[in-house]
Amino acid sequence: MSLIQFIQDKKEQFYELAFKLSTLFPGSNYVFHAGLIGVLPFLAGKCSAEFIARYLENYPNGKEFLERNAERIGFVCAFGAEGFWMLGIEPGSKYNHPDDDKGRLYGVMATGIGAFTGAVLNRVNDYRLERRREMERNGVLEFKRPRRKYGLRGK
Repeated sequence: MSLIQFIQDKKEQFYELAFKLSTLFPGSNYVFHAGLIGVLPFLAGKCSAEFIARYLENYPNGKEFLERNAERIGFVCAFGAEGFWMLGIEPGSKYNHPDDDKGRLYGVMATGIGAFTGAVLNRVNDYRLERRREMERNGVLEFKRPRRKYGLRGK
């Protein structure tokens, strides 16, 4: 089997998997767009920007830029993934409907909803972690290992 044939087979398997996921239940196409193309690239972009900003001590302007715009970078990654899906991956599929503008609009909207959901969940988690750190600094909350009620043997 040649390399070209191998890549073509894997591509067809990918399209079959995408079709099965998007027709799993009514509305699963939008869940697929919101989760895999909205939330995951958003979180990858935002967390990558925050991670890189931690290591830019010698470049304060770059660190400040990444910290301030991490959420925007996440949204750009999410909509970049949607663009890559819509313009790069989807046209090669045998399940593509090139004249379905309404379906493309719904896909973009689902990606936006997924990215927004990722942003909200990330902000809630950041707020929760900041409150916990503040309580630990004030001495209200101390981390203690939970005591075992029973020994190792379960007596």
